[in-house]
Amino acid sequence: MVVNRNISCTLCLIESRVKDLLKLGVESPKAIAKLLIGMANLLECDRTCAFVESFEIVKSITGLKDPYHKLKVEIERFTENLLSTMNIERNAKLSELFKLASSANIIDSHVLAYEFSLDMLKGELFSPKIAIDDSEFLDDVTCHNVVYVLDNIGEATIDRIVISKLASTCNTVNVIVRGSPYEVDVDYEYTVKFFKGMERVKILSSGSPYPPLYILKLDRSIIEELNSADLILAKGIANVEAYVDSYVKGLTLENVNLIFGFKAKCPNLAETLKVPQNSTNIARWETLLQRGIINITR
Repeated sequence: MVVNRNISCTLCLIESRVKDLLKLGVESPKAIAKLLIGMANLLECDRTCAFVESFEIVKSITGLKDPYHKLKVEIERFTENLLSTMNIERNAKLSELFKLASSANIIDSHVLAYEFSLDMLKGELFSPKIAIDDSEFLDDVTCHNVVYVLDNIGEATIDRIVISKLASTCNTVNVIVRGSPYEVDVDYEYTVKFFKGMERVKILSSGSPYPPLYILKLDRSIIEELNSADLILAKGIANVEAYVDSYVKGLTLENVNLIFGFKAKCPNLAETLKVPQNSTNIARWETLLQRGIINITR
């Protein structure tokens, strides 16, 4: 299937992966040529496949299993220190805590026309700019079995507060993550250690470096967990796009309450949803459909 991708997505893909090599100290023309040649056929894939598989090429060229390990450690330490200075009400409503966690989605390695610094995180947490806000739905829904889909490291420190809240009232909280390293996202090995000892919390893997809501790559057992959930909370634009990519292929979840929490860092995404770039959004899948999210693939 050839994807009619927005040109900005193609530029973002190429720029991101070349910057990966430069940031990781690989500057040889031969290595960059190898990357670009390897990426050529990926331009016909959907956005999720193109970004994941091109990062696998970066890992192959650098010989690094987790290329951004050092940056991840830096981000995690910064976030932990920042949280120690904040007075977060752990008994706050689920909606308020998820707003905070969604605002923390500002963390990223690189997106076209978006520059991230750790200092930006503090301002976002203290003064979030929310565009789409379906968060009140969270205070009315009855949950027994919840799925929480993680995204970037650092923000996972705040996600843990939300998950702790859910675990205190729900029977089971299934936390689903990528199976192996991708950019600055958390992966299965990290998450198992990060949530060790938390009751009613089970860590599940997507089984690959693909995001957990890219249904095409999921094992049947994980899809069953998603379909049986009363509520799915999914973080980050990669999971939004992964579900869109699945949706256009006819692969969807069955009658679930699916809510995304993300920063509209991508200018194409912001334009499609008609929200300010860098705004925080807490949106039900039905809301995203109404706003034309499917058009992001065009």
